[in-house]
Amino acid sequence: MKVVHENRIRQRAYQIWELSGRPEGRDREHWELAEKELLDAAPDVDTAVSAVSATKTQPAGNSEDGPRLMPTPRHDSGRAPSRAEDSRAR
Repeated sequence: MKVVHENRIRQRAYQIWELSGRPEGRDREHWELAEKELLDAAPDVDTAVSAVSATKTQPAGNSEDGPRLMPTPRHDSGRAPSRAEDSRAR
């Protein structure tokens, strides 16, 4: 599935309209052309999600390169949670 945001289509349709000499009454044509261009150039969302998922499903533990350590969970501040914060999360 490919996704293109409406705002990007609008911007590209406007560019096409300007490049065409700003003709009257061809807005639908410009919109459809912009949408087609952007969809053809857009990455396939399913493929992108599959690639990201594949990298996230690697098991933690011993591997050929040696043991992997799981990262310590961090709060937005970038610091490790205190014991009180950690127990509240459970």
